[in-house]
This record gives sequence, C-alpha cells and structure tokens, in this order.
Amino acid sequence: MQFLRVLVKHWALVVIPFLLCVLGTFVFSKQATPLYTASASSYFTLPVGQSGTDLFQGANYTQQQLGSYAQLASTPLILDPVIEDLGLDTTPRMLKNRMTVSVVPDSVLITVAVEDEDPDRAAAIANRVTKELATATAALAPRLGNGKPAISATTVAKATPPEGPSSPNTKRNILAGALVGLFLGVLLALARELLDTRVRSAEDLPEGLPVLAEVERGRVIRPGSGDQSHKNHAQFILDEALRRVKTSLRFIDVERPARVIALSSSISGEGKTSLAIQFARVLSEGSGAVLLIEADLRRPRIASRLGVDSGIGLSDVLAGSVSVEQAAQSALTPGLSVLTSGSAVPNPAELLASQAMGSLLASLRMRYEYIVIDAPPVLPVTDASVLATQVDGTLLVARYGKVTRAQLATAVETLRQVDARLLGVVINAAPGASRRRAKHATYWYATEH
Repeated sequence: MQFLRVLVKHWALVVIPFLLCVLGTFVFSKQATPLYTASASSYFTLPVGQSGTDLFQGANYTQQQLGSYAQLASTPLILDPVIEDLGLDTTPRMLKNRMTVSVVPDSVLITVAVEDEDPDRAAAIANRVTKELATATAALAPRLGNGKPAISATTVAKATPPEGPSSPNTKRNILAGALVGLFLGVLLALARELLDTRVRSAEDLPEGLPVLAEVERGRVIRPGSGDQSHKNHAQFILDEALRRVKTSLRFIDVERPARVIALSSSISGEGKTSLAIQFARVLSEGSGAVLLIEADLRRPRIASRLGVDSGIGLSDVLAGSVSVEQAAQSALTPGLSVLTSGSAVPNPAELLASQAMGSLLASLRMRYEYIVIDAPPVLPVTDASVLATQVDGTLLVARYGKVTRAQLATAVETLRQVDARLLGVVINAAPGASRRRAKHATYWYATEH
C-alpha cells in the first residue's frame, strides 16, 4: 500500500518517462533504415566408414571441427571472394559485422545469416558465403587415401530474399521502451519520495499535529489592490479555507476556546503574515471586535500591506508611550482593528516576554472577541517561542513544497519545549482541484511573507 501511495503521489514522474520512452522508441523505429536477414545452411559430413562405429566416430569428429569452420566463414579467406564476385562496396571486417555464423546444437549444420538493407543482396551474400565455405573446407580438410577431402560441406538450405524486414521490430521496440520507461518512472518516484523531504501533505507532519486547512496556490490579491479581476471568486476560496480553521478552533477544546491566537511558521517566506491578515478579517465577520497585532518586530510588514500608519504601535504601547486606543487603527472591514509593530526596538524577544505584554493581552481580552497575532518564525529567533507562552494557542503555517519535514518537526519540538499549545497546521500555497477545473481563474494565496 505504501508503494502504491508513492506511485499515486508522484504519478507524473511515472507517466512522463513512460510516455517519452514509448514515443522515443516509436520515432526511432519509424526513422530507422529497414534491414533484411537471409540465412543459408550447410551440412558437414565425413564420407568414410562402413560400420556403425566408424560412422559414429566420423560424426563426432565432424562436430568437433564445426566450431573451426564457423570461425572460418568470417575470415577474409571466405569473405574476399564473396566481395569480389558480388561487387560489394565493403571490407571483410564490415561484412563480418553484418553476418552471424552459428552451429546448430547437436548437429553438423552451420547456418550463415546475413543482414542487409537489400533483401536480394542479403540472400546472395548468404548463399555465396556457404558456397565459399564449402570450397575452403574441401581445400583445408585432410586428404583420404584416394585423394578426396576427409570432410565435405553441402548446402542444404539456400537463402531466399525475405519478404519483410527483420529490424526494426516496432512492436518489440515499443514494448521494450514501455518497460524501460515504466522502470525509470517508478525509480524516479521512489527516489523523489526518499530524497524530497519537503512538506506536501498531512502525512508529512509530526505525529499528533492536525491539518486545519489547505490554502490553494494562486496569484496574490492584496487588500486594497485595484486589481478586481476574479476577486470575488478568489476571496471565496480563501475565505472558505479560513472559515474551516475558525470552525475547527471552536471544537478543539470547548472548555478552553482559543481567542488569542498566534500565527507563526518554521522559517520565513511561508506566508504567515498574509494568512494572519486574512484570518483576522474572516474572524471579524459575524463576530465581535477583532484585533490584529503585528508582533513580528524584526520584519514588520502588516502596515505596508494594509496601507496604515506604522509610526506607533505595539512597541510604543509596551513602552508606555501611547495607549492601545491611540495606537490601534481600523482596517479592512468594520469590527477589525490593527496594532502595527510600532517603533523599532533593539530587544524584541525581551519586550514580548515582558510583564507588560502579558498585562496588555489580559486587558485586550476584555475588549475583543478574538486577537490574532502575527508572530515571527520559530527557528530563526526565540520571539515566537516566548510569545507562544502568552497566547491561547499557536497556528503553524507550512508552505507547500518549501519547508522541510525536519524544519517543521524542529519548530514543533521547540514550541512543545515551552509548553506552547499547538492548535494545528495550515498548509499554504497547496495545489487545489478547483484550480485545475478553472485554469483561467485567479486564485489567492498567502505570499512569501
């Protein structure tokens, strides 16, 4: 079952080499020059002996000599006269390469097969070689008392021009190409499975970590963008995925509902900021007030994405310079507010781990139904681990085909070491069936930020 799962998962790697090999062998067979094979056979005898014993010994002697006569058929002694008599434009070495001389097992027969582009010429060469072989045998064989040769060769099957080519054999070549292509495809699929360690499905996740949703791959539609082409359909696809996350969170732990939720990722470039923005917007629909907090103080991006002021924000509130009311701004939809990162600080991790951060989140719980926090990636810095201890739960974003299983496993273990509550994983930029059904539609997915 595991083997079949691998083949289905990497079906393209199996099918493409198979089709290429089949097509390649078909084209090769059609373009190859047809070759015809004609064969003639000679019978070798020892014409002496009156008793059965003499005949048996003679037959054994003849069989022992057949290997030598078979080799003799491919020598210039035989081939030079053949080339001269038939007027062939070739050499003995080249003609030898077009010949196959074989001894029929348990017999005194030698078969000469000749391959040529002309069927008539192939038959003529085969017949001429057997004739010259008989002449050479008579000349080289030991002489009897009466002066006759001890071994004689007689042509028992003359070569005739073949009706069809012996090569290329298109059916056989295609079958061989199909088998080779299938073998290569299966080998590539298995190698891809063993060597590719990137996250592509729920089976690649650490044990006990559920996939809450898969966000499809597509072209980015940023909030406030003037590009409205297919926007409604794209937004619908995204919203449905994030609504599944919202629904799942309600039933993960009814007694401890997750209202303060951090979104993080293993490494940068997995789309956690874009998903945090859109998830906060979805949560604000039909719910109470929702606050989106930009806690990625090292690489803030939410302000530029939403087109809001980044002058004051979270760092200023934690420092006591301004209040939340002064720093929070309206964004996207009614009921959704955003608290940007604010002024740059030299110690983001210490600031997020401070008592002021805990007090801020406690006070914000009283004002907002949900609080969505855009946290930094887990592996590069400790900020996300520190923040994970102060929220109700953390959602990990795993970008399809980017983050490796080892990176995700390390990020999960890092969060578990601080007793963080992991809510699940959102696989981002995954290929979806709806994209295949509508090739020209524009789909949204979270970008590399």
